[in-house]
This record gives sequence, structure tokens and C-alpha cells, in this order.
Amino acid sequence: MKTTRTSAQTPSSRLNLVKKSLRQRLVEEFQHVVPTSVIRRAVDDAEELAHESGFPALVFPVLAEEKVRLVSAAIVPFGFTPDHQRAA
Repeated sequence: MKTTRTSAQTPSSRLNLVKKSLRQRLVEEFQHVVPTSVIRRAVDDAEELAHESGFPALVFPVLAEEKVRLVSAAIVPFGFTPDHQRAA
């Protein structure tokens, strides 16, 4: 049986697929409260920490969601909305 390189996924490529999917879901869930750029940053930070754990595929999804939820909880009491304009 022949294995092609295109059909084989490395752990890194699988984690990238998970990251993309998770980021999209978190943006859809929290975009009304947290700016998309902040969600992206939280997900990137979670990925970095997950790699340090030695078990990134196991740790990353939970850590990313937790980070975005914490940011959301910190922002909500201040009445932030993504459309919020800075005072000129």
C-alpha cells in the first residue's frame, strides 16, 4: 500500500486545523463582546502555552476557550462593545 504525502497529516498540521476551526467558533460566539483581534491574540497565546506543555493537542482547545472566556468576563463589566468608539 502506498501512502501519499498529501493524505498524511502531521501533528502540527492537525493542530493548525483545530486552531482555525476553534478560532472561527470563538469569534462567532464572542464577537458581540470581544473584538476579533483580541480573540485571535488569546487563541495564539493559548497555542504558545499549549506547546510548552508538551501535549499541545490535548491542552490547546480547553486553554484557548478559557482564555477567551476570561477576556470576555473582564470586558463585560465595562460595557465594551466591538463597535465602541474612542472619545475624540
